[in-house]
Amino acid sequence: MSEKKKKEQNITSLSRENRLFKPGKSFSSKAFIKSFQQYKRAYEKSIKDPEKFWAKIAEELHWFKPWKKVLKWKAPHAQWFTGGKINLSYNCLDRHLNSHRKNKVALFFEGEHGDTQTLTYNQLAGSKKIFQCFKKSRN
Repeated sequence: MSEKKKKEQNITSLSRENRLFKPGKSFSSKAFIKSFQQYKRAYEKSIKDPEKFWAKIAEELHWFKPWKKVLKWKAPHAQWFTGGKINLSYNCLDRHLNSHRKNKVALFFEGEHGDTQTLTYNQLAGSKKIFQCFKKSRN
């Protein structure tokens, strides 16, 4: 294939966005990462020692069986948290139902036309139960 044909097949984006939209102070003060500087520090830690960084993050989750090794790497394959057993649904929803978070917002939806819907962890759990019953009735 000629060099000209190769160039014609490539897609190049000519758009560049360099603006920075800073959140308000009241929003930032409530956020997990409160500043761009804090983000950059966390990013540097993740690059310097990824296994240590991700192990610390993973400790915030509930593990039904702890991992033995954070990263098993044999190019091109990576296995994270080998030997561990985790349940995504439990960590996203169930563990919050018996805590102070049960009536906090779990999901917030805003549609294109400004319509919104808010679900707490309790409400979401109720929806999950309804879906499970529906699913069982269909099988």
